[in-house]
Amino acid sequence: MRVYSFEANPASYKLLKRTLWWELGSSEHNITTKCALVSDREGRAEIFHRGAADLEASASPGTATEGGKPLEKSSEVDAVSLDGLFAAGGRRIHLLKVDTEGFDPVVLRGASQLLSQRLVKFLVFEYSSKWRLAGHKLTLKGVVGKLEQQGYSCFFMKPHVLVPLTGKWWQDVYELKHQIFVVNVFCGQTADHDLFDAYVGFGTSSYTLLYALANLQISGSPDQAEA
Repeated sequence: MRVYSFEANPASYKLLKRTLWWELGSSEHNITTKCALVSDREGRAEIFHRGAADLEASASPGTATEGGKPLEKSSEVDAVSLDGLFAAGGRRIHLLKVDTEGFDPVVLRGASQLLSQRLVKFLVFEYSSKWRLAGHKLTLKGVVGKLEQQGYSCFFMKPHVLVPLTGKWWQDVYELKHQIFVVNVFCGQTADHDLFDAYVGFGTSSYTLLYALANLQISGSPDQAEA
């Protein structure tokens, strides 16, 4: 299995490369890294630098301005889409993990071919108040609904249980309005028996087990090769 890691901030990318060297002891490993902003289009993109050690660099400018222009320094980086990188080859992705400072739904929009073809087995993305600041106007309800059309069921990842979000399980209170809130969302292919195993293995009560038995696929399916 090969791991692909993308980091848009050049400073953080250098730290990533250095950490891999320290931890693994050489450049020979199964981790491929790329300094690029993952988005729904390809070309060049602007990122804004902020936070201690530049750890909060983002594709959206901050609220502080001077003369109508952002106060933060910015730089241009390469922009890529997951469809552009992986869809043509038809390679399967076991786990897609996204955490992009509020731009997670834009990354998923750039992976629509992979998701529609169900080449992604599991995915995890972050939902937070940064979605509002990012300015893309995409909502969690819309993203979960789109993923349902593509054959996925999604859940909030809470400490001891996965809370279902898809279909009739959606509650409007889940959509952030003004709260400061961060939660990971886990999704898997609805018809995949491995989603049942993952759901039950994460932690269940009598109520959540009833959900799994009624809504998730239990019977096995042939194993498929994955990237």
